[in-house]
Amino acid sequence: MYNRNVDLEHAFKDIVNSSIDSESSKTLREIEANSRYISDVQLKSLLKLHDEKFKQKCVDPLHDIASRYGKIVDKDGDLATEAALVDRDLRVIETTIQLIQERAKTDNK
Repeated sequence: MYNRNVDLEHAFKDIVNSSIDSESSKTLREIEANSRYISDVQLKSLLKLHDEKFKQKCVDPLHDIASRYGKIVDKDGDLATEAALVDRDLRVIETTIQLIQERAKTDNK
């Protein structure tokens, strides 16, 4: 049994340290080369394609909407400012009318 284990260990070391390519080592090198190609070339191309598609589907339409409706939003902001000024002027007029009416009542007494 001991002799068999020694023989197996010796055979294993010979296989591992062998300078002759085996089918397994050739396959492993091919897999590693494919992995590098996928990582270096195909993945970058896929990311670039995805980024372009994302930009076309999401970013560009939002820019179009912002440019199309941005002026309307600005006008609405101006409109809100104008409405606040009109509201302020109406309150001043209402207060003035109330003061005039109160003064007229006190003068009539």
